[in-house]
Amino acid sequence: MEKNICIFIISFSISILLIAISIPVYLLLKEKTIVETYDCFIFSIFWPPNSCTNKYNKNNECFQRIKNLGIESDFIIHGLWPSPLSGIIPDPCNKGIKTEVVPNFDSDAEYKNKLEHIWPGLYSNDTYFWTHEYNKHGYCYMKRNYLNFVDDYKIYFDKTIELYETGFRNLMVQMLPDCKGEYNISKSKFRNLLKSSKLNLNNETTYCLMCDKSTNFLSEIYFIYDMNFKPTAQQFHQEDCPDYFLVNFTDETKLAVWEKYDYYAFAVQYSPNVCVWRGDNCFKILKNKTDYKVGIHGLWPSYKSGIIPQQCNLGEDIQIEVDSDREYFDNFILKYWYSLYNTDDYFLTHEYNTHGYCYNKYINESTYNFTIYLNKTLEIFHRYNFASMFDTLINGREEGKYLMNKTDILNELEKIYPKNTFVLRCYTEKNQIYLNEIHFKLNKSNFNLIEDAKLTDTCRTEKIWINVIKNE
Repeated sequence: MEKNICIFIISFSISILLIAISIPVYLLLKEKTIVETYDCFIFSIFWPPNSCTNKYNKNNECFQRIKNLGIESDFIIHGLWPSPLSGIIPDPCNKGIKTEVVPNFDSDAEYKNKLEHIWPGLYSNDTYFWTHEYNKHGYCYMKRNYLNFVDDYKIYFDKTIELYETGFRNLMVQMLPDCKGEYNISKSKFRNLLKSSKLNLNNETTYCLMCDKSTNFLSEIYFIYDMNFKPTAQQFHQEDCPDYFLVNFTDETKLAVWEKYDYYAFAVQYSPNVCVWRGDNCFKILKNKTDYKVGIHGLWPSYKSGIIPQQCNLGEDIQIEVDSDREYFDNFILKYWYSLYNTDDYFLTHEYNTHGYCYNKYINESTYNFTIYLNKTLEIFHRYNFASMFDTLINGREEGKYLMNKTDILNELEKIYPKNTFVLRCYTEKNQIYLNEIHFKLNKSNFNLIEDAKLTDTCRTEKIWINVIKNE
């Protein structure tokens, strides 16, 4: 009897042990299976006016939102989805494996603002949408490529943004620049337009045109990439657009960006702090400048809400080449308006097409005469003596880093500029808060300093680092 009891106890203990071992092994295999069931990526972009038509039955609130965001003429991101080449998108990646990861970008207002304009949740609030996209798709990407760093969700969002910025933003404008209303187009013509775009999509099996079956409106386009993010073909082509489909261009989509904005934001950067996170080459560039403290970032048409339009020139970029007039740029522009991490050509071209184009259009000047915008920006910079705004803060200090009170910085600046006409912009590097830029609010007509604009102060701490360098 006692022998049978011992055998029972031993058998029962072994059973419990096997169960205890099998559960985590099962969960591990389950997680491993979910993570490894894909062998390509689907990058999905959608056309906002059609989304307002399909999802909201042409609801004006939807059109008003894309108008306010300035995305009436942009394809925007739906998501980056790990998938098998069969074309079937897997079930949610983080399904019972880990507590739902909630992406929170409140600590980086600039990054959040960017996402709101290129990856907005048109059918829900943004955070809900980003949480859905990350847990359904991004979690797989992180587990396969970054092991246990699934909470570092920004890596996934950065990768998706990187793909988007290779040429998807102005895609529709490149293809159909003058369309209005509901445009009926053949699938073959649309494919030919894609071939002639900057994306140069010659292989039709590397993307899929997706349409709403009940309305025949183009809803989104799927682009297929291999595991190294090279365009690849699906084994099962899941395209569902008919031979002819509709693209909606509402009146809202044709409103000119330059007619929308309310004021200007003038961004002045404290260059020695920018170099803290840009590295040694940045310091080398800066120490060769006449003024090694303050530089211009740009003059930006903006909304009273604080939103800055993402792109004024929706067509081909107007190129600025410094070598075309080296004396002008060296002696006037590049003394204060220079790039610390790209070429000056690239930086000034970006600033003009993103912001300056609006200024030229607003004053009825040729958009090709970019010097008008450049000269106006320098004129304002000197009008308000921005170059010397930090003199009292760093006067007499040796080269090095100094931890200052935010209140003291504001008090010194308010001796020069009226209170509430500017905000501080900071960034974090190795858990230290650095003053990055100061944004001033300027009247749209006369460029006087104003107070009625909702720019965001991102220096949310009382102690702020100021880096002091001496030029050679």
